[in-house]
Amino acid sequence: MAIVMAIILWFNFLTGPASAYTQRNLLEWDLRGMVRKNISYLFLYLSVVSVVGSIVLIIMKHTIGIGINIETYWIIMLVMGLVFTTGINNGFMGWLNMFKKRIWYVFFSNLTTWLGICLSLLFVMFISMSAENWLLGQILSHLLILFFSGIVFLKLLKPPQAFRARENGTSIEKPKSLLLVFNFGWPISVASLILWFQQSAYRFVLEKTSSLEVVGLFTVGFGLGMNLVDRFYSLFNQFYDPIFFKEITTGDISKKTAAWNNYAYYLMPAALVMSIYIICGGPFIAKIIVGEKFYHIAKNSIIWGVISQLALIFYTAYSMVGMIQHNTKGYILPNIIGLIVMMCGLFSLSSWDPYLGAGISLSAGSLAVFLVGRWTMVKLLPVKLPVKRLFFSFILTLPMIVFLGIIRSLYLTPSIIQSLVVLTLSGVYVVFIQFILVKKRMVLPKQLDFVDKIENKWESYFLKNRCL
Repeated sequence: MAIVMAIILWFNFLTGPASAYTQRNLLEWDLRGMVRKNISYLFLYLSVVSVVGSIVLIIMKHTIGIGINIETYWIIMLVMGLVFTTGINNGFMGWLNMFKKRIWYVFFSNLTTWLGICLSLLFVMFISMSAENWLLGQILSHLLILFFSGIVFLKLLKPPQAFRARENGTSIEKPKSLLLVFNFGWPISVASLILWFQQSAYRFVLEKTSSLEVVGLFTVGFGLGMNLVDRFYSLFNQFYDPIFFKEITTGDISKKTAAWNNYAYYLMPAALVMSIYIICGGPFIAKIIVGEKFYHIAKNSIIWGVISQLALIFYTAYSMVGMIQHNTKGYILPNIIGLIVMMCGLFSLSSWDPYLGAGISLSAGSLAVFLVGRWTMVKLLPVKLPVKRLFFSFILTLPMIVFLGIIRSLYLTPSIIQSLVVLTLSGVYVVFIQFILVKKRMVLPKQLDFVDKIENKWESYFLKNRCL
């Protein structure tokens, strides 16, 4: 079943760009009353990919094989469900968030998750304990919820363009050419595929140069670091994407540049703070999450996962410039360079030290993606890296770095309880830092005026000493 799921996930390289194009233009389409028409094209595209995907898997099953014995009707059901049904429901829920209907977004997201768990458990317990029945429960939860999420979303939209044209006596705007959508989407697919190779190829190289055990030990910590930073990035985007895409919907180059600068102003420092927290608290996080067998490697390899993912987040931020300008061809070169850097480093360093060599190589590859990506994107829009804000956020983390450094020296092998206490105390401070960094988008009560005073004192001191 894992093989089938992996093949199905490959179809995301086809559906992902179409979803990205929809997200980029959704609010603009709403102003023109074109959302209903254009998302119907997206749904048609998802259905075509689902049908083609089912046919491909069925042909593979009867020719070269797919690694397991699965009935044809299950293949059709899984592909249609995981590509089409899940894609539509996730689309409706994400678009509700884009329209700043966060309560509905959270409600439907949680309802889908919990309903899926309940249905899957029922099917597994009362029909048969199989992966197919578990996935069927997940698919049915999306199918049931999408009707309600779709109704709520469609009620938010402005009247269709044809209706408004009849009311106002204006002509109907023609839909964008499929060629424009294709030109927007194919670089995203290619870049995503290259990035996937960059993040996965190390497993095959390490297995050849070292052993499968080394791959497993390194992957646990590295993957943990990447996933923790990525979870924060996803949470940030849930809140800021509606703001960002609304700001780039209308306006000239200067307004779009300002929109990106604001996006980077809040994202990059916040991601840096979270990354420093995870790196410094790595041994405590690993103690709680991973088993004893993986602990001594994971507590160090988590660092490289964090560095690698942080660099990719910075690159992704710059890739939003391509979204703004509808020019995504600049995505390909950075990922090619990153893959080359990673592979060269991996073949050179893995024989010296498989864990350290893999970590350095993967981080260097991601940093190369970011640096080359920044170089390509600033040609499209004169955006600026928020260097001063990044430095200020780093200064704010110094007390936490010192605190966690002292604790790490005192407790070389902490217990789970000690790890929980340390992470909670330092986590409270991280929340305070994030509050300081984001407060300019908030209206603070008078009781919290001291926060402004603290920040002003810090900035005045470093400006006076030419540090910022």
